[in-house]
Amino acid sequence: MAECTACHVPAPAAEGPTRRPWRSAETGSPTVREGLLCSFMTQTDNSPSLVFVLGAGASKPFGLLTGDELRHKLCTDCPEWGVSERSPRADSYRAQREDFVTAYGNAHNQSIDTFLERNPKYRPLGKWAIAKLLAPLELRAVADRVGGSDWMGVLLERFVRKPEALAKGKVGFVSFNYDNLLETALVQWFGSLGAPYSVGADQHVLGMNIVHVHGRLEGLWNAHEGSSRKADHVRDVLDEDDDPTFAEWAKGIYLVNEERDATASSNAQVAREWIGSAKHVVILGFGFDPDNVDRIGARGVSQAAGKNVFATAHGLAGGQVRAAKKLLGDGVTFGDSAMKCKEFLLEHCYDWLADVV
Repeated sequence: MAECTACHVPAPAAEGPTRRPWRSAETGSPTVREGLLCSFMTQTDNSPSLVFVLGAGASKPFGLLTGDELRHKLCTDCPEWGVSERSPRADSYRAQREDFVTAYGNAHNQSIDTFLERNPKYRPLGKWAIAKLLAPLELRAVADRVGGSDWMGVLLERFVRKPEALAKGKVGFVSFNYDNLLETALVQWFGSLGAPYSVGADQHVLGMNIVHVHGRLEGLWNAHEGSSRKADHVRDVLDEDDDPTFAEWAKGIYLVNEERDATASSNAQVAREWIGSAKHVVILGFGFDPDNVDRIGARGVSQAAGKNVFATAHGLAGGQVRAAKKLLGDGVTFGDSAMKCKEFLLEHCYDWLADVV
């Protein structure tokens, strides 16, 4: 049995699919804060009955980049891998960057995840460049407190009278995004609800049913332990153009076939189990890349008896939607091509979201 590090008592054995473990930074004798935190974290239910699958389009309303936009930035405005011009490594670093830009540009429409999986020699630079491009955008979004707006605002509004559904793992999130905006919005939301939900909200959110298939800028999250100190701390790093810090943040990005980190394969397996057992699957801002569909076990998902699948199709042409339907099955309810994530939830999911968990 797992042991609660806050109270030093065994936690109930987990049933069903593996969850990302919750964590507490405190040790020693339990305080009131730790006791409340422990009691909520050990009351998680089995696998979620409602699962959201988040693609890059789900972070776009908050100022982040879509997959195509990230690819374009990497190919046309790839950050310099910072090193002094006097360094003996300067020429080799510059050559490696130019080689990366050329190779990725020649990969045409490959996602950066797929490209780095197939080209291991570019992984250190590719991950660093992703962190360098996305960290300032995440900082700006958090500073503007936009995480609880748009489609996240719709979702949290529906659960404001039923927060235990989120707190106890009845809702799961499978994200292909590197940012921490979902976690930050949830910390802010739980913090607004008062005790017991607001007690240790940041650590509590880390224990929810949230899995990032390709990892996330976890060091950026850990630097501020939620959101209260994020703006000042991270702005200092960005102003200093601190390349070692970006490299540290990039360590949270991992690829499914990387032997050094089994977390990626584990997270994909968790995603498959959640999607396989969920009664309701809502897919937001996803590009329907066949590899990613297979990675989370979503091929033919809508054909399973008793399963309801909803998906945005913003910006997709008719042929692309038909191709996505072939992947997921004929039972998917798609939004129209002009419908963004917020409008899609309001139109297709608003009335039932909080009633199915």
